[in-house]
Amino acid sequence: MDHVLNILKSAKPTETLKKLFLSNFDHGPALLEHFLKTVGLSGMTKLKDFDIGFDEVACKLVEAFDMASKFVDSKDSRNGFIILRTEMLPDVSNSSMTKELSTYEEFHPVLFKQHESLGFKEFETFNQVILAKVFFTK
Repeated sequence: MDHVLNILKSAKPTETLKKLFLSNFDHGPALLEHFLKTVGLSGMTKLKDFDIGFDEVACKLVEAFDMASKFVDSKDSRNGFIILRTEMLPDVSNSSMTKELSTYEEFHPVLFKQHESLGFKEFETFNQVILAKVFFTK
């Protein structure tokens, strides 16, 4: 906790949480953003914009980091998720119509908080996504 507080106190007020802690976080930006959101923080929040004190922010950060470590260390099997990007394109056969085109953006073993509002496909296991090369076919 002291280490987190020291980082917060020594940072510029215009730094975002994500930028500030990404270099101190071993599990990558997607997991960092996910667990920050899980504890009620946004990685894009600048330090000067917090309406709570650094002690409370530090407690939430420590909680997020602990959750991330437990997640990474867990041997539990996980579902697979492919995040979709959906676009409406003009239908070439009918100029007054559009059709929906979904493309695969990225894949993960968990549906991250930052992707919950996006389209996604869920698979029984993460291996189904990567071993069957499902992601790379679309």
